[in-house]
Formats: sequence, structure tokens, C-alpha cells
Amino acid sequence: EGTLHPFDFEACELPEDSVEKMLGIEAVPKYELPEQSFFHKRIGFGPAHIEMDLDSDSLSRSCPCNRVAAPSWEEEDIPQPKKQSSRMASVFLCDVIRGRHSFTGAAYQEREESTDAPEIDQTDDKRKVTDKWGFVVEDPTEVTNGPTRGNSRAQNKLEEKWLDILKDWSSYSEEKKRRICKKRIRKGIPNRVRGEMWKVVLDVAEIRLENRDLFQRLLDEESEFENQIQIDIHRTLPQHIFFQEQGGMGQTSLFNSLKAYSVYDKTVGYCQGMGFIMAMFLLYMTEEDAFFMMAQLISKHDMSGLFEPGFPALIQCFYVHDQLIHSCLPRLAAHFDEQMIEASMYATKWYPTMFSISLPFEFTIRIWDLFMVDGIKILYRAALAILRLLQKELLKVEFETIMEYLKNLSKYITITPDEFVTSMMNDSNITTKRLAKLGKEFSAGHV
Repeated sequence: EGTLHPFDFEACELPEDSVEKMLGIEAVPKYELPEQSFFHKRIGFGPAHIEMDLDSDSLSRSCPCNRVAAPSWEEEDIPQPKKQSSRMASVFLCDVIRGRHSFTGAAYQEREESTDAPEIDQTDDKRKVTDKWGFVVEDPTEVTNGPTRGNSRAQNKLEEKWLDILKDWSSYSEEKKRRICKKRIRKGIPNRVRGEMWKVVLDVAEIRLENRDLFQRLLDEESEFENQIQIDIHRTLPQHIFFQEQGGMGQTSLFNSLKAYSVYDKTVGYCQGMGFIMAMFLLYMTEEDAFFMMAQLISKHDMSGLFEPGFPALIQCFYVHDQLIHSCLPRLAAHFDEQMIEASMYATKWYPTMFSISLPFEFTIRIWDLFMVDGIKILYRAALAILRLLQKELLKVEFETIMEYLKNLSKYITITPDEFVTSMMNDSNITTKRLAKLGKEFSAGHV
């Protein structure tokens, strides 16, 4: 059993009459998959794994996001999830390989080699052009070409290095793990292995093994947040093709993983910010893995206060954020004070969503790579790097224009993700020790 990555194949005309023929194409498994109780193949034609029972004529019947009853679509007057035949899946796979869609498998991967503009089928207005991350673009000319063959070979070597790290992970000491992660992650994790690396760093496989049936049991229970989750999933990463279809696999997986967590963690329950984090996980892994990722993320990095009623940790984030600006960027802090601008006015979407809706996607995932190892410190470094980058322009303008800059960062970020990461990590003013001190100051003043 292996994960098929469509772009591992040579682009060519492929039969569209059956998924079985698609499965006849030779593909190299990227990871070992656990044994299953029935014969199936994992087919990577979307940003999350899709399980297909080859004896079934319905993809939705064995899709992991439909293993339990989906939300009551009729009650909310929402279109029911559409059944997807194996022929439809085959057509979609062919479209991926031809370049009509540019994402793959459980982890995104840039096009291997492309010199032409994305192909658009003018006879089918339902087909959409996406960028390499799966976000729908209005103008096909905005889609950039993938790496050259030479770059692709270099990328493959980098992937091999990361796979070696993952293979030997359990043998490393905690000190060595952190040293390796910090050195390698700053250079970027290849998209193929990004989801696996996140799971390894947060010990997801181990926790999942210890709680084999937990996810399914949680899905079988009712949650007081089900109606609110149903409402929110339709406005979670709505520009991404995986989450655009009402009642589709993406939205259903998002509902299932959020519902399960709301039942699992009664203290946190559910709030809208959690949906963006879970959606990001679902771009790289199954809904069950995404659930365990959320549980480990909140537990390991002490993030529950960002989502609990009253958002106590978010209030602390704002305090620490303001203190860091005053000490690291005093001129900008004075200007913000003069304009009566506080962190709560613009950073509300920064910290609870880990910048998933504030920055371009390629910046966000680099922040997440670092966060998995270093936690909340990385979010503060990202915030200060943004303000440092925009400081010159922000000092020239007043309240309304400042807020325009801070709420529409994607328009004004002009550096590359690598340069942004370098700026973040070169900031020696933001240390774990200093953050702990500011946290104690906050707590002392809010007893």
C-alpha cells in the first residue's frame, strides 16, 4: 500500500474510465501505511488522503471524512455532500497530472517541470485554476511555473535527507532533535515531508497508537458546538479548492476533526480560530491525524488559553506583544501610542490562527515549521519581523492607513519567505527567558 503522488508520473494521456487503471501506474510509496482490515488503496488526489474501497462504486462511502454521519445538512438547509464515482475520481486524477490542478497527495508539491500556462478547460466552467498550494486564482497568468528539472533534483536530495531524519528520529536524544530541527527547519521543510515532520515532532504516531479508537468514539458522541462548527466551516479557508464545495470532503473532514476535539477537550471546546489551524493540518494529513495534531499542539505548547472562553492567553499575548514593541521598536511604539493603536486592534487574527489567514501561505507554513519546535516564541518573532519590515512606511501614516497595512499584510510583504525567516531568527531580543519574565509581569498585574 502506498501514497500515490500524481506528479511523480510523467505527464501523459491516461485512461479516464476507471480508477483501477490509474492504480496500475507505477508509483513509489513515500511512507509505510498501517495494515487495514479491508483491501483499499490510498489515492492522493487532494490535499488530504482519500481512502477508496475498490469494491465500492462510491468514493464518498469509504472516504475517511465520511466514516461517521456528517452534520445534518438538511436541518441547516445546506446541500448534501455529493457522491463521487470512481470515474469522477479518475477524471480528477487525470486533471491533476495534466496541470489543471496543482496540488498532490497528503502534502503539497510544486510542479516538476512546466513552461506553459495552466491548462483551462473552457467547456467546463466548474473547473478552476489553482496556484501550487491549491488556492483558486482568478487570473491564470498569476500561477507561476514550478522548479526546473535541476531544481527538482536538488529538491529530491533535500527530501531524502529529511526522510533519513524521520527514519532515525526515535534514536536521537532530545538535545539532538532540537539541534537538528533548528538547523534544518530554518532552511525549509520539503512539502512532501512537511506533514510527516510535524507529526513526528509532536509525537502524533505514538499518541495515536496509545488511543487507537479514540477518534471514532469521539465522533460517535454529540457536541454542543456542532451547529456553530457547521456555520464556521463555510468561511474557513474559502479560497482553497479543498474547502470550497459545500458538504464536500474538505468541509466534512473539517467538521469531523473539530467536533471530535470539542468533545475531547471540554475546557477548550471550540472557537472559530481553531478551524483555521485544523484546516491547515488537513492540507497535509488525514482528519484523524489532524485531530491528534491539534491535541498535541495545544498540550505541548500550552495553547489552551488562546481558545478557552475569555481567551486569557490571548490577552497575555497582547500585553507581551506591546512590551516587545516598546523595547525593540521604540519609535514605532511611540507612533502607535500617539495614534492610540493597541495590539488587540490588529493582532487578534495573528496569534489564535498562527498567522494562517494574515500572511501569504508560503510564509505561514515556514512559521508553522518553526513553531512546532519552539512554540509561542516563534509567533512573537514573526509579529516583530512584520512590524520591523513595515516600520518605515507605518511611521509616515496615521491611524486608518496603519490599520490598512496591518490587516492586509499580503499586499505589503515584499521579501521572500527565506528572507522573512532570517529576519525572524536573527532577532536575539525575543528569548524564552524574556517571554517568561513578561508573562510573570502580566500575571502579577492581573491577579
